[in-house]
Amino acid sequence: MTKDLEFRNGKGQMIRGRMWLPEGAGEDGRRYPLAVFAHGFGSNYRELMHHGQGFADRDICCFMFDFCGGGPESLSDGDMMEMSVVTECADMECVLRVMAELPYIDENAIFLMGESQGGLVAALTGAKYPEKVRGLILWYPGLGIPDKARRFFPDGVPDTKSCGELYGKEVGRAYYADVYDMDPYAMIGAFRGPVQIIHGDCDEIVPLFISERAMGLYENASLLVLKGAGHGFEFPDNRTARETSIEFILKNIA
Repeated sequence: MTKDLEFRNGKGQMIRGRMWLPEGAGEDGRRYPLAVFAHGFGSNYRELMHHGQGFADRDICCFMFDFCGGGPESLSDGDMMEMSVVTECADMECVLRVMAELPYIDENAIFLMGESQGGLVAALTGAKYPEKVRGLILWYPGLGIPDKARRFFPDGVPDTKSCGELYGKEVGRAYYADVYDMDPYAMIGAFRGPVQIIHGDCDEIVPLFISERAMGLYENASLLVLKGAGHGFEFPDNRTARETSIEFILKNIA
């Protein structure tokens, strides 16, 4: 069972997404745990939809959404030229607030998930609101994005509307400027709850050492390394990642 949801962020932009619900949710009076699953750079939640039902089948609600300006095929409002990790964190904060108010969601059992850039957004949001997030699930999290901005522009981000293409998609100045002085490694450790990181050892976009470094900053973290997996899990690694994520949630609500 699915339900399409839409609501506005702090800028008045519409965020659109889809909720996967266990059978009877919303009618049986129960409150269910929730996984909020954030897509990566330039993508959209339709790329992750094949995971949604797996959560619902295990009595876990799963909400996926498009970040505003998050990609060229985003269903949410916004322009990709104005998108950055910071704007996506603001969207995630809005999602977190709305989800906690839904009558069928257990506000004390909300888990933030994210892949790649969405993993960085989930990690930063969890660190900012540790009291509202039960746990984090990070698939090949893009914690090195600020370092990449500084490598691209060692003398500072140019004052131009466009900063060229990244992975075939044009981004604006805000994409780099908003994270230029950011150090995620100095921030993410503020989250003291349980963390599950899943990463492939053949990832050429977000190298495995990124997650290995994060492991030293979290108090309660596990790292699953998928042998031979790259960036963006293919079958059967995507099933392994999903099932590991589900078991992590069930373990931490028991």
